[in-house]
Amino acid sequence: MLYGGFHPYVDKQIELENRLREGNISQEGVQKIASEQYTLYMSYIEELLQDTEKIDAQKEAYDKKLYILKKVLKQSKKRDDRYTVAKNELNYNANRILYLHVDMLKNIFLSLDLDRKTFEKKLADEIAANQQAVDDIVSGNDYQWLARAEGESESLKDAQQTLRDFQTILEINNDTYSYLARYSKRIYRLEKYQQYHLLSFALFLDHSKIGTKINDILEPYDLSVIKVILIAASMLFFYFIHPLAYGLISFLLRKAGLFRTYAREIIESMKEPLGWLLLSIGLNLTVDIYSDFDMSRGNRTLFEITYTVLLTLALYRIVNAVASIRIEQIKSSNTAIKSELINVAIKIVNALVFLIGILFSLRFAGVDLTTLLSGLGIGGFAIALAARETLSNFFGTVSILMSDSYSQGDWIVVDQDEGTVVEIGLRVTTLRTFDNAIVSIPNGLIANQKIKNWNRRTLGRRIKMTLSLRYDSDPAAIKAAIADIRQMLRSHPDITTDKTAYQLQQQKSSKLVSIEDSLGVKRNLFVYLESFSSSSIDVLVYCFTKKTDWGLWLETREDVMYRIMEILRTHSLEFAFPSLSLYHEEGDEELRVKS
Repeated sequence: MLYGGFHPYVDKQIELENRLREGNISQEGVQKIASEQYTLYMSYIEELLQDTEKIDAQKEAYDKKLYILKKVLKQSKKRDDRYTVAKNELNYNANRILYLHVDMLKNIFLSLDLDRKTFEKKLADEIAANQQAVDDIVSGNDYQWLARAEGESESLKDAQQTLRDFQTILEINNDTYSYLARYSKRIYRLEKYQQYHLLSFALFLDHSKIGTKINDILEPYDLSVIKVILIAASMLFFYFIHPLAYGLISFLLRKAGLFRTYAREIIESMKEPLGWLLLSIGLNLTVDIYSDFDMSRGNRTLFEITYTVLLTLALYRIVNAVASIRIEQIKSSNTAIKSELINVAIKIVNALVFLIGILFSLRFAGVDLTTLLSGLGIGGFAIALAARETLSNFFGTVSILMSDSYSQGDWIVVDQDEGTVVEIGLRVTTLRTFDNAIVSIPNGLIANQKIKNWNRRTLGRRIKMTLSLRYDSDPAAIKAAIADIRQMLRSHPDITTDKTAYQLQQQKSSKLVSIEDSLGVKRNLFVYLESFSSSSIDVLVYCFTKKTDWGLWLETREDVMYRIMEILRTHSLEFAFPSLSLYHEEGDEELRVKS
């Protein structure tokens, strides 16, 4: 036997091939031998997959034997024995083919780490290269003469037996091509199991009696016992790991000094995205196992985009959870940071988070970001023109925040719109009108409008009224009433005077401006005879309340009006009202009407 005792796999294959050459073998016997050959191929590949170091050991063994056989062949050529030389040449070439065979398997196994399509291409390339190398060996040696030779010498018989073994090795090599091409998917899957240290378990299930029966049922659905077990295990794992992951993140956040304050809010905000993320990973692994770890590019892209969306959502919620806590802290600490700046900053950060998420999604979808960004640079002018209103509103927002014209909660008037500022957004300012409607005004428009802000008053909200007295009123009584009204206002606890103190609410300014006008401080108080109108003598009452709140202002004005009425009654003065006086001259029918 050519190769007996060196490797059981080759010995057994040669034995089976020799049995197939027997003339009296039945059809049933052929099928049985073919089944044994398949099992032998499968077992050999599985053995090498479990221990790839055996391939290097076989290559080393073939290399050593080729070195010896080469010297033996060289020595035999010095003798005048044609059959011995032929035997040694066949022996040497057979080992060369087996060496190439093992080298091909090694290169194929090394390419199992690649993706499925690349592996298939590498497999085809290695088979073609091996076939070409074997053809070169065979084409250079024609041993038909040895097969036709007749004689009884031992050297002839040994040479002819070696020729038959050589031809058997060629058939084994060719059958290996067919096996590798036909079962490449299974080989690729088994290698993945080996990477996760599951190959022995998978082979045990596949070769067990019950596993074989179940696989026969599941095979039409592209499933197997090990696939079903792994899919079920992965889903159960990610189902039970959710509370563990939640608890671990909670523990780490509470231990981390930077996030300890926000731990609870961060955990609550990311609880839902974390659940969906773990579910997506479980589905991803399920699809990967079902597709023999060769998920299609479309499915892989779908899951990558899903992960990006969920991580973006989680980051968005974390940012807003932290921001809400910081806003509450700022409110309670009386920090002079405008809420509008915080709101706009949060919106900008959120926009950046979503922009990054979109860019990563596009990247995973196969879009070349370099080309995309270059295209945006080239088409920037066109985009700017198309988005000029958006840009105008954005810069209007910046202008409003920089100028500090109004803040959230202020009562303002812009053109024909009047109300309380709800929010200063990136694009619009939202007002709540006094009839409880919402008005949204583009910030680009507001930046170019006259804005009246009723809330920028530190001290003083104006009361202005005209007292119309009858023309028949006593001038001395009017003069006394004016003095009493003036004194009443000066002594009123809710009316400002030049002696009313106030507290500065801003730092020193480098600008040369009136501090009182800048802060909105009014302490003027005037009560004077103003004019002689058509039907009354008018007295001007002009003063400011200490409180700027509308409700308190109404209460103060009402009290002032009651006191003025009492002063006028004390001085026997009456309010005038529009009237008509009719004059009729005797002897003249003309009627003069005076309004």
